[in-house]
Amino acid sequence: MSDNKSIAEPSSSGSIEIGAVPVILRKARDFNASRHVQIGVLPFGNDVIHNAPPYTNTDNSVSYDITFVSNADYEVYVEYAALTSRPCTLYWDSKIFGNDTMALATGGWEENFQQWEKQGVVSGVKGLHTLSISRNGVFPHIRTIKLVLING
Repeated sequence: MSDNKSIAEPSSSGSIEIGAVPVILRKARDFNASRHVQIGVLPFGNDVIHNAPPYTNTDNSVSYDITFVSNADYEVYVEYAALTSRPCTLYWDSKIFGNDTMALATGGWEENFQQWEKQGVVSGVKGLHTLSISRNGVFPHIRTIKLVLING
């Protein structure tokens, strides 16, 4: 399920065209696929994803389907918390666009340590795309993914 909303803009001919969405927001818990990830449960926030039991150093990954209503470029931001650095790799349509992302230690694991951090820029044509986050180990505690339109 996508939270994409479109903006209607009149064209020079007077017809309505759908423009790129200024902000695409996805709750981390609303992933389309995952591996060794749990939502909430621990005292880190009910909407936060983190490693699943048995809470050992196991590979974590999540994927999100994101629909573009037109060709566009977006900055990608992730809201997360981490007491220690847990760098991740980000993929856009199966291609790496960020290594060692979310590597900043924010001061703790709890909700009050959640911080937004820019991860990079993605581009795409109109249609369905996939944003994936993976780590050869356990994740930072991720709450939200936000794409902000920069061109489209």
